[in-house]
Amino acid sequence: MEEFVPEMILLQYIQDVLTRQQVCCLPHIGTFTLQHIPSRYNVVDHTITPPGQTVTFENKWTDDGSCAEWIASKENLVPAVAQRKLDKYTDELKATLLAGQSLIIPGIGSLKADAMQHIYLEPEVLPEIKDDILLRPVIRADQAPPKITRGTTEVVAQQVVEHLTPVQEEPPSTTGFRWWWIAAPLATALIALIIWWVFAGRQSPAPTTAIPATTTPTTTPADTMNIEAGNVTPDSAGTTTTATAPSDTLQYFVVFAAYADSAKAGKQYHKLKELWGQNVVRFDKPTSATPYQLAVPFRSLPADTTANKAAVAKHYAARVHIEFE
Repeated sequence: MEEFVPEMILLQYIQDVLTRQQVCCLPHIGTFTLQHIPSRYNVVDHTITPPGQTVTFENKWTDDGSCAEWIASKENLVPAVAQRKLDKYTDELKATLLAGQSLIIPGIGSLKADAMQHIYLEPEVLPEIKDDILLRPVIRADQAPPKITRGTTEVVAQQVVEHLTPVQEEPPSTTGFRWWWIAAPLATALIALIIWWVFAGRQSPAPTTAIPATTTPTTTPADTMNIEAGNVTPDSAGTTTTATAPSDTLQYFVVFAAYADSAKAGKQYHKLKELWGQNVVRFDKPTSATPYQLAVPFRSLPADTTANKAAVAKHYAARVHIEFE
């Protein structure tokens, strides 16, 4: 069957409006709707199916004037002339479809008409390029196995162990003499320690050192990795500035795509973020040959960076690298 290529203005209108608004109404033809398929989690295989999208078509339509306004802005026409051009374009397109030819919409599908002169959309079948993500729990070697208590037993390493042992109670003692053999040595040792500490303090007084008048007070350099230079002020008495210990987690980005064109980067970011609802960010790196980059943000332990990098590389089927804040 010979394929018909209509006016480019209608193709551009369908693709532009469908991408931005998810609903595109073409007067006298029908309505296109972009539907999103969310990701699905398989509890049996412990895998996540990535999200997708599909386009549906129905013959119902309403003319709100947006198509004529779009044509007027694209071709710099007055509204009346744009409306006449819209009627002409849609009439020619409908006649061509009813004649048995098809309209190919890249990335969406083919618009055709059946023997009953009903217009329908044959969606484009896109190749599967993403694999399911396998989720596995992270088990660290230094963690002890959880203990599950069941009545008077507990499960340790898949073995049931009694944790309550009956103990024969001794009759209460009538005297407290049996505790003196524990308390007496402890009290004697404590008193001896106090006497030695007092005696040592009297015999060896702390030496004092005179500081010359010309001595310049010194300070320990501040850690420039954790404290800004503008906030470090030397202490006139020679005190030492101690930097706060860094956190044991890292904030970083796993970059999976880089573009030299800002428009392409923005289009891909909008597709992943707005249409698919993925957790991605966009940032610019002016020193790179491809300064417009897309990445997945992470905050994790340093030992988990390799696993996160491999997961992003497998999910997006691309070469990745890590950028730190």
